[in-house]
Amino acid sequence: MTLTLSQVTPELVTRAADGDRRALEDIARALERPLFNVARKMLLDPQDAEDAAQEALVRIITHLGQYRAEARFSTWAWRVAVRRILDFREQRAAAARLTFDGFRADLHEGLAADAPERAEDAVLHRQIKNLCSRALLHCLDGDHRIAYILGDILELPSQEA
Repeated sequence: MTLTLSQVTPELVTRAADGDRRALEDIARALERPLFNVARKMLLDPQDAEDAAQEALVRIITHLGQYRAEARFSTWAWRVAVRRILDFREQRAAAARLTFDGFRADLHEGLAADAPERAEDAVLHRQIKNLCSRALLHCLDGDHRIAYILGDILELPSQEA
């Protein structure tokens, strides 16, 4: 029977930290899908989400001895995982920083001003607009990107975001 993350007990964590292979496997299975799901929501690329979730899982498993049962295991695990996923995202963002000038040049490179506009292209146009919005978000540094998302999704005023 596979445990859910909320079913992982401090006793199970202690057994896993002491080398109980079965306990370790149960914890890893309980973490696997939730970690991927949160990484997938935090990162744009499924492969990046898979890599980040794997790194977060390794970080949690290798630091089980640091869990002190002062909070639920899931709370502790989420804190460790989210920090690792954020670090992963920042490392990837720094390595593949897109600039507004570079983005503008890429857009102009494929531009065909004389191309006819067809009704059947409406869906494609919406998809392209979504992709352009994502690309523009990548042009922002981390703090500005988070502020934009908070303002857009949570509808916070710009200063508060």
